[in-house]
Amino acid sequence: MTIRKARVAANKIRFMGIGLLILGLVGSLAAVGLATDEVQAEKSFVQFQQDWMKKLNKEGNYGEKSMRVDKASGGDAAFIATYDAVKEPKSYEVKQTDQKATPFVGKIQYEIVTCTAHGKTAEEARRGPFACELKSEVTEIFRFSGGKWVY
Repeated sequence: MTIRKARVAANKIRFMGIGLLILGLVGSLAAVGLATDEVQAEKSFVQFQQDWMKKLNKEGNYGEKSMRVDKASGGDAAFIATYDAVKEPKSYEVKQTDQKATPFVGKIQYEIVTCTAHGKTAEEARRGPFACELKSEVTEIFRFSGGKWVY
């Protein structure tokens, strides 16, 4: 092999090495970009989750504002006051999808409890004290689309 052929071969190897290095850098930057997007999606989901729970409590049939008082059947108490309450979320999770239009989905798990109080009068039942028992466990799934969480 002549010196000239050796230099050409060395240049080709160097060029291939630089190309591989560039591909590696681009790949790692893309991975960092995805990780950053996932971190941002999770951060925004935490805020979305807080807003969603406030919306449930404000606009849903939950809390003392939705209390109903009925005549009790038998026993010492003549009235029973009842309302449902949404508890703070037990857990949440954000997962990446392979869909461009919906790159993430988020899941919230929370409980709904039924609170009751008894009284000789309707007003006494309204004042409590209330005992609360688990009514149901709820899991809701939301999608991230158009740069925001959607319900």
